[in-house]
Order: sequence, then structure tokens, then C-alpha cells
Amino acid sequence: MKGYTSETIRNVALVGHGGCGKTTFLESALLATGVIDRLGKVEDGNTVSDYDKMEIEKGFSINTSIVPVEWKDSKINFIDTPGYFDFIGEVNAALRASEAAVILVDAGHGGVDSGMVGIGGLKEKTLAAKNAGIKTICVPKKNEKDIDEISPEIKKGLKIVFVEQMKDVLDVAFVKK
Repeated sequence: MKGYTSETIRNVALVGHGGCGKTTFLESALLATGVIDRLGKVEDGNTVSDYDKMEIEKGFSINTSIVPVEWKDSKINFIDTPGYFDFIGEVNAALRASEAAVILVDAGHGGVDSGMVGIGGLKEKTLAAKNAGIKTICVPKKNEKDIDEISPEIKKGLKIVFVEQMKDVLDVAFVKK
């Protein structure tokens, strides 16, 4: 990787509940940018960011992983966070170090399910991102209706960008600070 200035580096936290696809999303970003030539799978234990023996054994992220990606002469440091509440400290630390967040929701469950309503859900992740000073969050387009469930007070001051493709997330990461 070449050298970068602070104007061409972004830290982007990937947050969401356990099993919603943060690590898989990151694998897609790595494939889309040519870092890897095939997708790793969490269930196979061969993803870039879940390399710890315990993560491979359990099948979910325990530690925060920083994975750099080059995009259009810039560098995005994706910060893949654990989704389970036991590791909320990792999520909060990642958000404090980020300029933007991608909040992922498992659309396979029809949007917000009972596991998301409580602590660690979409509302809480959005509030945590805002409290960490993040101004921009990305949410998959298919979850646009779920954002309506979040109170206007939490959404105030946030730029919420609905994305459909990986390249959209990569481009949003480089909106001027």
C-alpha cells in the first residue's frame, strides 16, 4: 500500500447486531477492490477479519479488526466490530475512531426483528454512532423503512445515506470531512 495523507484516509466502522453480515460485507468490499480473489465465509472460518482461533471456532467476531482497502487513490480503514452486546466496548471504541459508520441490518429477518429491538439494535447503534461524533451513516436501501422507527431526536444532525451497492458505500466514505 502506498503512503496517504489524512485527507485521503477514512475510518469507517461496520456496526450491527450479531450475524447481520458485517464480516461478509467486508469480504465483499475486499473482493470489489481486488484485495482478495474469492469471498471468505464466516461459517468456513476463512474470512480476513475473523482470524482469531476463538472467532473461527465460535463463528462470530469477538475482536475489532481493522482492514484497509484502497479505493480511488484513497484508503478506507474498515473497522469490523463484534455484534453481540458482550463486546459493546469494542463497538464504542471503533465508533470513536471513525468518521462514518455502516449500520447493517439483517434483511433476511424482514428488517428489525425481536433481537434488534433491545440493546444493541439499530436504534442503539445509531445513537452510539451519533454520540461518538459520527455525522454520516450508511444503511442498506432495503432497510429504509427501519430508519423510520428511530426517533427524530436521534436522527437530528445525522446524514443518513441509503446505499444499494458496495461502490456506493466506498464513495460515501469519501464525502469531504
